[in-house]
Amino acid sequence: MIYPDGFINKIIQGDVMDIMKKIPDNSIDCIITSPPYWNCRTYLPEQHPNKTKEIGTEKHPQQYIDRIVEISLECVRVLKKTGVFFINLGDVYYNKEMGKYKDSWIKPKGRLLLPLRIAVELQDRGIIIRDIIVWVKKLTKYPERTSIGTVIPFPVKDRLLSSFEYILQIVKSQKYYFDLDPIMNEIKDWTVERRKITPEYHKTGFKGLNKYLERVSNWRKNKIGETPKTKPTNAVMFRFGNWIAGPQGHYAKFSKSLAEFFILAGCPPNGIVLDPFMGSGTVAVVSKKLGRNYIGIEINEEYIKMAEERILNNKF
Repeated sequence: MIYPDGFINKIIQGDVMDIMKKIPDNSIDCIITSPPYWNCRTYLPEQHPNKTKEIGTEKHPQQYIDRIVEISLECVRVLKKTGVFFINLGDVYYNKEMGKYKDSWIKPKGRLLLPLRIAVELQDRGIIIRDIIVWVKKLTKYPERTSIGTVIPFPVKDRLLSSFEYILQIVKSQKYYFDLDPIMNEIKDWTVERRKITPEYHKTGFKGLNKYLERVSNWRKNKIGETPKTKPTNAVMFRFGNWIAGPQGHYAKFSKSLAEFFILAGCPPNGIVLDPFMGSGTVAVVSKKLGRNYIGIEINEEYIKMAEERILNNKF
């Protein structure tokens, strides 16, 4: 595959759509990205020449949806037929300070459901939404009334504290690269016991279930062979690490454990990972660590300097 000079293992500065058009069709193994969220923050100074192209500053949320859909379609174009595309999308609750609109779906205090609206519009254009992964940032346990994880506190009294985000898994064909082995979970005793009664509730049975239970039972008794594993769920709590020690000057740092999880599952060794919104460079740094190539796109020159310094010094 022939790429423009300076694309492989580089971060290219510029507008995402302008740069994406230079990437060949069917050439990227895996895409992992998180576009700026609508109406949350700005990443470019007012006098920046590309200020009008900044994502997330659109006046109307539908304009934001349209732009993310357009970018996502371009991502699907450059994705290999065996490729997989993970896009982390944030949501917001509408308030009157965001503007006055007459749309039936925009109401004060209403959650705009932007990730789901984007997913449906992509489906309407023939795109395969393979799954929705829920990124759990804080989990409440009830009736224990305890929690795991952390989120930024918010002074709201008439709804629960929002603590999750959506990640769409998009594929180009029915057969694509996806390696579960590196991200498998340790099996728990209760999982084994629950699987024993599963066929009673599913009359069609499960192919290979009895062999699996037999292998688990032999391992538990004799500790012979590989430790049995179980598949991860599509609700994942990614570890954030030390925010204070992380890259300074970027207010929406990507979780390196999130990048690692999806690179291991979605990109073959020596493959190419694309992040169209590179930010502080987490996807590039983790790709390098895991033996994958990367292509980054970023509109803010200062963030590129930050990312390149992290890559050079292996700052994970």
